Amino acid sequence: MTVWINGQEVGEFRYLHLPGANGIDVNPGSDIDADLVTVGVTGSPKLWWDESEDAFVSSKEFQIAAGNLFHNGSLVCINDTANANMTVGLTVNQGASDDEILALKSSDVAHGYTAVTETDTFGAFQKSQAGGGLQIVGLKDAGGTPSLALQFNGYLAEAADTTKSTAGLGIIHVLACQTSGASIANVATDANLVSIRTYTGGAYATRFIFDAEGELHSDAVIGVGDDWDEWDDLALARDLSRLPKAKFDEMMRYKAQDFEDAGLLTLSEDEDGNKHAFLKHKALHMFWACCFAEVSKKLERYEQLLIGMGASPQLLGA
Repeated sequence: MTVWINGQEVGEFRYLHLPGANGIDVNPGSDIDADLVTVGVTGSPKLWWDESEDAFVSSKEFQIAAGNLFHNGSLVCINDTANANMTVGLTVNQGASDDEILALKSSDVAHGYTAVTETDTFGAFQKSQAGGGLQIVGLKDAGGTPSLALQFNGYLAEAADTTKSTAGLGIIHVLACQTSGASIANVATDANLVSIRTYTGGAYATRFIFDAEGELHSDAVIGVGDDWDEWDDLALARDLSRLPKAKFDEMMRYKAQDFEDAGLLTLSEDEDGNKHAFLKHKALHMFWACCFAEVSKKLERYEQLLIGMGASPQLLGA
């Protein structure tokens, strides 16, 4: 049977319970002889059956399947009848279920990843764990570009905040907090606020962590990575500082492609022909450490030469 609310079809239902003075139960096989059956308080019908449309039509509130759906004109509840924090909206009470609470489907989608959801589902919401939390899942098949399985867009219709302090806010804002009872609480020292993971080697592995002290941690495998032995570290660093505007191109020993070959950045070009360099921050941190080590070696050699020429070690160490 089809149910309509204020002229809008809301779906097919196998069982319908109609509350009120004339409340009845209707099953799919039930026979309704009259062309119009009114259910509700006398003089103020809540729900009626229109035989010509094969549908129930509502002007006010009703419940379906003995309370599984509640509607009062502004609030719709599934498996619930009230929400003290909602005036107009939809409330879904999943009970003890841990599977999807909302699924978004399209006949254009066939990703095949049925270990998580059905193949035509491109978006789903469910609990992160039994204790709650929200998990948002985006799924995409091979159509289009190989990206954007989950996308967040923020559009601001006014001038953006430019505050650079603990009060600054962005067009897209992420808030990570702890609670104490019914109140918000300080996040613990060294607490991880945001983590970014991937799936590799048969397990999930964290690659980035942003913590409560404003520190960014990125994964680095010990014993794996470049040491730039084939490069002149200090010359490479000097030329890298000139790269953004390449003011002294004729003086540069290393060009843009060299920095990409050294693993410090990735070069690209936009549709207007502008060249871009996407910096690899983890590699750069290690590279700067190598540069400091090179400077330290040079200083030690100079110090030994000066001592050999009669300079006082005490003065050099001051």
